[in-house]
Amino acid sequence: SALSGCKSNTKQTSDTEFVYTDANDSTKTFTTTISNLQSCTSSTTNKTIYNRINSLKVALLTLLTNNTVNNDIGLGIGIFSYQADGDTAIIRYPIQKLTPENREKMATYIAGLTANGGTPSPSALAEAGAYMLGTKTSGTGSGFENSDASTKITDGTLYQQGAQQTTCAGNGIYLLTDGEPDTSV
Repeated sequence: SALSGCKSNTKQTSDTEFVYTDANDSTKTFTTTISNLQSCTSSTTNKTIYNRINSLKVALLTLLTNNTVNNDIGLGIGIFSYQADGDTAIIRYPIQKLTPENREKMATYIAGLTANGGTPSPSALAEAGAYMLGTKTSGTGSGFENSDASTKITDGTLYQQGAQQTTCAGNGIYLLTDGEPDTSV
């Protein structure tokens, strides 16, 4: 998506690195790079502006490389729309503790995301809900068959239950999108 609201002549493209070093073990470190990160300076606030997909990447990589975020917190990743079909959502990574290894795996994946259009919010909510409850989706918009095998029970017929079943466990589904508005609906 295009950048708007920029001061003239402030658009730039750069490679931006995000570095993680574990708070308890300084030998556990990784660097993730977003290549060709487009940004500019706002004409009204003098702050850096990114397009929507890059804003999402920067926010998530900042979270994943923040060593004050407890390693016991769980995070998973879903995708919508899968293969840019504008219809399907999948679960890419099961909810996992934010160990240095899991952080790096997710950070590498996030850095490589691209926006291809189509944001099937109902499919995304249905897929995420089915994953959290340990069921599955079917029919139009279902991404169950294409979701990562690590998100499913051993025989592959249902999702592993992503939600913790304790009171006040803090389970949540957060849909983050590059969200180019579609006013034609």
